[in-house]
Amino acid sequence: MREEIKRAVDIAYRAEGFAEKLHEQGFIRRGDIVRDTRERILSLETENSPESVIAAILETAEALKRMLDKANFDSGKRKYARDASVEQL
Repeated sequence: MREEIKRAVDIAYRAEGFAEKLHEQGFIRRGDIVRDTRERILSLETENSPESVIAAILETAEALKRMLDKANFDSGKRKYARDASVEQL
């Protein structure tokens, strides 16, 4: 699997629970978008997509990462990073 896809999947794992937090704070639509974004990113592991679709999903993963950074949110979960406290996503 390509390294940038692994990084995107780790961002999706890091975002686990973020959509629920946004819902609790009253940001229903934003939470729905985060949930859908996580699902699209995680689909890269199992679905064969055209390169243009993969590129768009990878861009979305970077936007999600910025949201997580801004909200200072981290579930602590990763799939591919060896040590979440050491790996800089």
